[in-house]
Formats: sequence, C-alpha cells, structure tokens
Amino acid sequence: MFSILELVLSPIVWLMESLLILYVSIIPSFGFSIILLSFSFSFLLLPIQIRLRKIESNISKKIQKIDKELSLIDKNIKGEERFFLLEEIYKNNSYHPIHSIGLGASFFLLLPILISSVLLFTQEEIVKDIQFLIINDLSKPDSLLGSINILPFIMFLITLVDARFRFQGDTKSQIKFLFISLVLFLLVYKLPAALILYWISNNVFSFFLEVYKKFKQ
Repeated sequence: MFSILELVLSPIVWLMESLLILYVSIIPSFGFSIILLSFSFSFLLLPIQIRLRKIESNISKKIQKIDKELSLIDKNIKGEERFFLLEEIYKNNSYHPIHSIGLGASFFLLLPILISSVLLFTQEEIVKDIQFLIINDLSKPDSLLGSINILPFIMFLITLVDARFRFQGDTKSQIKFLFISLVLFLLVYKLPAALILYWISNNVFSFFLEVYKKFKQ
C-alpha cells in the first residue's frame, strides 16, 4: 500500500524536492525554505481551495438551518411520523446527510500534498543535522521541552482556531474538525520537525485565507 502511494505521488514529491533545493540555493536556510515551499503549494492550490471553502461554508450554513428546523419538531413525535418529517426538511433544503462529507472538501484536496510532504521529509538525508532557530535537527522530532515535542501542539492549536473561525456557530462541524485535528496530532507527534514545520506553515496560510475571506464579506 505504501509503495503504491510512493509511486502515485512520486511526481509531487519530485516537484517538492526540486523546489526545496531551488529555494535553499536562494535562501541560505532550510527552515525558511520549507516554509516557502509550503506557501508555494498553498498558493498554487488557492483557486481550487477558495472554491471548496465556499462549498464547505454553504453546507455548514445549510446544516445550521436544518438543525434549527429539527429543534422545532415536537420531541413526542417519534417513529415513522418523525422519519417523514425529517425527510421533508431534508427535501426542502435540498440536503442529504451524505453531503456532510463536503465539509472536509478542502482537506481532501490537500491530502495528496500532505502525504507527499510526509514521503519527502521522512527521508532523513533531506534535512539531516540541519538546524533551524532553536530546533537542533529538522530530521528528528523537535524535542523542544526535553521529551515533549512542541511543534505538533502548535499545529493542533492553529488548526483548531482555524476550524472555530471557519465554522462559527456550527458546533457539529467544529467537533468534526477537532476530531480530524486530534487524529493528525497523534499521527505526526513523533515525525520529523521539518514535516511539522511544513504543515504549520500550511495551516497558517489556510487560517489567514479564512480571515481574509471573512473580512472581505
């Protein structure tokens, strides 16, 4: 399975590595080059990302509207009668529960890029013994507090703030993104600092994109 992923994503990994080498030749810092690499791919996917964010927003608003209508149904109504009322509300809002998958549309777009970054930065020789700011070796977990890695916590926090800002008033969507963020946190906690730095940069870009979109409205 892993080898199949490597084969399918090899063009993206090659492009990432080529850009990273280019940036390092211009900027004498691997850390800042990784940040620039992350911003480059985020910017490249920006038009699609904006479109998918709009879809997510529309679905989120529709779910909030449906939840309000559902809350008005008499709790004593049960069984078949309640089922048909739910179906009617869904029909009137052109909604099906499967549409909730669309709330993660922008994440699914980024998934091949994120996996490609894993394939790139888990190659230890890429950033072996490379120091960045207070991180001693980008090829290893940051260990900024002894045995505790700080960068994964920063990544989790930024993702959480982004989700709360993006889905204001939509508790269900916030919980879903909290769950996704928690799973990612556990998966990447012991991975190289270079990879976490890449993902943090991606999350920062995503957050400021959402802030810009909110203030533009």
